[in-house]
Amino acid sequence: MIQTILYPEGGIEKLELDKLIRIVENNCTSSLGLRFAKKMQVTDNYNFIMMALFQVKEFKTLIELDESFPTDSYHDLSEQLLYLEIENSVLSEEQFFILMQFLKTIKSIHQYFKKRAGTYANLEGLLEGNDFNDIALNHIIRVINEEGKVKNGVSKELDKIRSEIRQTERALEKKFESILQAAQAGGWLAAGSESLKNGRRVLTLHAEHKRKIKGIIHDESASGKTVFLEPEQTIEISNDLFELRQEEKREIYRILKTLSDAIRPETHEIRFYQKIAGLYDFIRAKALLAQQLNAHMPDLKKNPVLSLINANHPLLLLHNQILKRKTIPLNISLNEEERILIISGPNAGGKSVALKSIGLIQVMLQCGMLVPVSPDSKMGVFSKICIEVGDHQSIENDLSTYSSHLSNLKEFLKVANATTLFLIDEFGTGTDPMFGGAIAEAVLEGLNQKKSFGVVTTHYSNLKLFASNSKGVINGSMLFDIDTMNPLYILKIGEAGSSHAFEIAKKIGLPSNIINKAKSKVDKSYQNFDALLSSMETDKHWLDVKQEKLDKSQKELDALTNSYSRLKNDIEKQKQQIITDAKQKALEGLEKVNKKFEKLLQDFNVKPEKKSMQSTIRKEIDQEKQELKAELKIEKEKTETIKKPVLELKVGATVKLDDGNQTGIVEEIRKDKALVAFNNMKTLVSTNELEVIELPKVKIEKRIKGIDYDAATKDFNPSLDLRGMRADEALAIVESQLDKAMILGMSSLRILHGKGDGILRRAIRELLKKYDIVKEVKSEHPDFGGEGITLVELK
Repeated sequence: MIQTILYPEGGIEKLELDKLIRIVENNCTSSLGLRFAKKMQVTDNYNFIMMALFQVKEFKTLIELDESFPTDSYHDLSEQLLYLEIENSVLSEEQFFILMQFLKTIKSIHQYFKKRAGTYANLEGLLEGNDFNDIALNHIIRVINEEGKVKNGVSKELDKIRSEIRQTERALEKKFESILQAAQAGGWLAAGSESLKNGRRVLTLHAEHKRKIKGIIHDESASGKTVFLEPEQTIEISNDLFELRQEEKREIYRILKTLSDAIRPETHEIRFYQKIAGLYDFIRAKALLAQQLNAHMPDLKKNPVLSLINANHPLLLLHNQILKRKTIPLNISLNEEERILIISGPNAGGKSVALKSIGLIQVMLQCGMLVPVSPDSKMGVFSKICIEVGDHQSIENDLSTYSSHLSNLKEFLKVANATTLFLIDEFGTGTDPMFGGAIAEAVLEGLNQKKSFGVVTTHYSNLKLFASNSKGVINGSMLFDIDTMNPLYILKIGEAGSSHAFEIAKKIGLPSNIINKAKSKVDKSYQNFDALLSSMETDKHWLDVKQEKLDKSQKELDALTNSYSRLKNDIEKQKQQIITDAKQKALEGLEKVNKKFEKLLQDFNVKPEKKSMQSTIRKEIDQEKQELKAELKIEKEKTETIKKPVLELKVGATVKLDDGNQTGIVEEIRKDKALVAFNNMKTLVSTNELEVIELPKVKIEKRIKGIDYDAATKDFNPSLDLRGMRADEALAIVESQLDKAMILGMSSLRILHGKGDGILRRAIRELLKKYDIVKEVKSEHPDFGGEGITLVELK
């Protein structure tokens, strides 16, 4: 694994990646996983990053949707493996017991993936396609029981010794009990009656009665008032018992030596299992962090690119979760055409947080961690990451903050290339603004010429102008509410931001005469430039709000128009059906009259002079029938005509078959046939068999001074993760998401709320019932989350 070159040393601490690594370390359940966590480093190895991300993604899915993964006994077997590598060395019963528990866990892991073959391919791949080697485990299970002791039945000699031990213990118990009763009757016993000394059973006697019973005194109390005496009558039995126990130990040692020799050839396999247990523990620890952050795997690219959608600063997100605060996400896109972003705006407006968010998310990714961004985000791999954040004053090297700043910039210019990402906070500060701004602009120009990617924060107007006039560099601003004088913490790409210095000074109560005097000292052209930026921000924000309302109104109008057209069509169909039914009934009535008339003719002998009258009546009836049939045919044709689309069939229209419910999109019209895409299947259908549900959306260029409506549609994430939220907080997010979905014309939402007690699920579904745009609400398939996920289909 190639380590990414980071400049300067300590840059990772500036971005606070070390804090996230400590969280991963704390999530590990064993020292095996902890070793991998402590070795985490930023890398530019694309294949390694891709593999690591897939592994963590799979483990996160496993945690959220599957049965518990085996993590019971990730024991560190360093001591056992060391002994096994030494010829003739012998493991103890306890060491074998720990090894047995570990191997059982590894066997469970193999069985876990075997049961789910192919489901978690990257995690399963760590086993290298091998079945579990049960040789060592089977040897141990035959010898060691669940209490960690050598089993009975392993050898005849051991069984014989243990049988004799039990017999001797019973003899000792019987003899000792009789002596104990006699001593108790004589009142010779001290508190406790009996004890064990040096592994031998003794009586606790008052010192004055020690000669009442013959035996050996093993010890006495500190006060000398109590003695511990082994009765003479039990000494020989205790000696026999001691000898038998020694024989048992020797036999157990022999058995354990044989067992150690049997599993010694499997040492290499056991060492491999130690490695994969550590990896699973480490990957699980990263997956737990990803779960906390609602992190995802972005679309990983080999080439440098940075397109973050709904990105959150990981540590800020965790902090706000504790405080039950909302974290405002960040959206940014850097590519070969727009590689460098200059962020400006007021102090405390979120510039530095935005820069650190971008940096921390990038190094997280290149450490193999999932990142708190939308899965639709695109992220590339950088071979060099240059970080200039915070105060770098060095007393040891006699460097001021600005000198240290310049030293780092010199190094950046030296190493930068097209695969470099540089992050510079408060670019150019620390010296005279005129000279600092000029040096900053020159350095920025040099980095731009090297085709490097970067994010810079600044207050300097010359850098804002440089971004406006330079290819590959773009402005961005942190939005500020000029009415409330509060930052919005929203990054807007494409425009420079005002520092709002005078406005902020006024808000905090600086005397107006001081502010006016300060204004008089600022160059008019600069003051006009900053005022223009401020005015543009205000106008832009106002236009955004108006555009959002306009889009919402247009959407509602379109929905009403469509609803009215369908209603009118339904009424016409019903009216025509009523007429058709009436004429059908009239025809049927005439048929009945005709049948009765014919029957009457058959029943009576009709005179010849009446036959002409019969003929005339028949003709009249036949004529009436024909007229009714003709009218009925016309009415049916009218009804059929109404059933045809009242909307014109066009490419892009949403249609359905007359005899079905599935909808599709018209891709091409060929005379009387249309090529329709139903989901992933395309088919050629007669236009007469199609009913137009919705005309193609007319693509309107909804762009207001740099705001792209299509980009908003692209940025929309139809998936919500509301786990751990309070009901009121979650419902507010769902309402907001529904509004956005309606404005953008989205067809579905996916809401992850977890199972739990079902309170949050019920609250969300009750809310969804109130929305007319909601067509259907159902649970996800059991294999993919079941009742823990709500799927919403929109009209």
